[in-house]
Amino acid sequence: MLTIQNFSDTLLHHPHPQNIQEAVNRTIADSAFRKDLGSSLSFWKAVQIVLPQWKMDSTKQECLIGLLKLIRNAVAHEPTNQQLAVDHGALSEIDNIMYTHADGQHATLLQISLQAVCNILTGNDAIIETKWTEWMHQSQYESWWNHVLTLNSDAVVLTAFILILNCIRGNAGRGRVLVQCTNGHALLTAMLDDMERLHVSEGQHFEIGYAIVSQLIAEGHFLTLFNAMQTNEEINSRQTILLKLLDSKLHMHKGTFPEFIGHEEAALFSHVFGNLAKTAMAIMKQVKESHADKKSDLDMDRVGTIYTSLVLVLQILNHLITWEDEQPRLQFTDVLVGDDALTVATDLLRHCEGINLPSSQDAKDSQIGFDYLKRESVRLLGSLCYGNRAMQDKLRQIGGIPLILSQCKIDDSNPYVREYAVVALRHLLEGNLENQKLIEELKPMEAVQTPELDEMGLKATLVDGKVQLSKKH
Repeated sequence: MLTIQNFSDTLLHHPHPQNIQEAVNRTIADSAFRKDLGSSLSFWKAVQIVLPQWKMDSTKQECLIGLLKLIRNAVAHEPTNQQLAVDHGALSEIDNIMYTHADGQHATLLQISLQAVCNILTGNDAIIETKWTEWMHQSQYESWWNHVLTLNSDAVVLTAFILILNCIRGNAGRGRVLVQCTNGHALLTAMLDDMERLHVSEGQHFEIGYAIVSQLIAEGHFLTLFNAMQTNEEINSRQTILLKLLDSKLHMHKGTFPEFIGHEEAALFSHVFGNLAKTAMAIMKQVKESHADKKSDLDMDRVGTIYTSLVLVLQILNHLITWEDEQPRLQFTDVLVGDDALTVATDLLRHCEGINLPSSQDAKDSQIGFDYLKRESVRLLGSLCYGNRAMQDKLRQIGGIPLILSQCKIDDSNPYVREYAVVALRHLLEGNLENQKLIEELKPMEAVQTPELDEMGLKATLVDGKVQLSKKH
């Protein structure tokens, strides 16, 4: 049987891809051999000599990939072996290979190098700290992270995501460096672009990316992340992905009010809601006032980003101001009240009536609306009026009660809007005689013929102030 000493000599004098691959296979099948190989000084001395040579020799690339796989396996979960890899220069050499081969022509070499570095670092805090400091503070790595994370190779991107997660997992200091330094911003920007591209499938890439951002949010960095992604646009796809990740995290958070949401975050969400709502209302007004042939002038990508972000912000606001913890919930609500979110949400609901936007897809006659906006606006209005007489009165004064009443119907674009409208009405009327009187004085103006009634062959008519149904002739 081939001994480790003999194999080390082979690496030095007679390297062959087949022999190296046989050793790789043996490290997979035989854990004792893997551990012994990684603790062998003769092996690491051979690596120290051949690794710098092979990385410069294009004829040795197959041997180089095999050796990187061998190193990757030999150090896995073995702190002693990891340290030997560092002491004999393997980590520095592999890091250099990654730096000089961050392109699409060397995707396999880059992936295996990333895996090897990941296994050298994982679980060894001292080594991680040194390497992470280099990656975050040395200027040449700013563009390197962007190259790696924008390669057209899902395998490389996934491996890079895993490396990043393993470096910051459970270490608030390294997470803080990531969100604050220039290299970290470049890394996060590219990572969010990847997640935006891959979020439809929400596979392993998205899960690892979510784990990275989730930890950063839990450590109180959402505001820093969101502001770091700011551009000249009202809001961009990276910020939208951040909102999506926060929304998911909030839905999984149980118990007390999330400790990572404070007054500054409340102010941000309220400000973003106000700006996005005004932009959305301007778009709706443009659509209503334009002729059908001019609606195509809309930038549908921009409209889609604004719409998606607005729905997400509304969902986040509604989730937070209905939390069971009364004190932080009321503090959060106070911010919205101070920014007059009630008027903004009422105006938004009013603009949503009868709005349809041309689809960005193929069919010219296809229509899309701002789905879920009515539902989330009604939820917000109801929550703001809960136990708050001033908000109840204000909603009546700005004409919001008839708007809420008009949502008491089935709307496929706004699931459960009728149920939320009923809850909102209860909050509006509770202990408020003026609102109760207004409801009593309201009279039906017309019977609306809905598509559901058409499907059932029924016709709605208004007779003596009451809606009557009859069969259509």
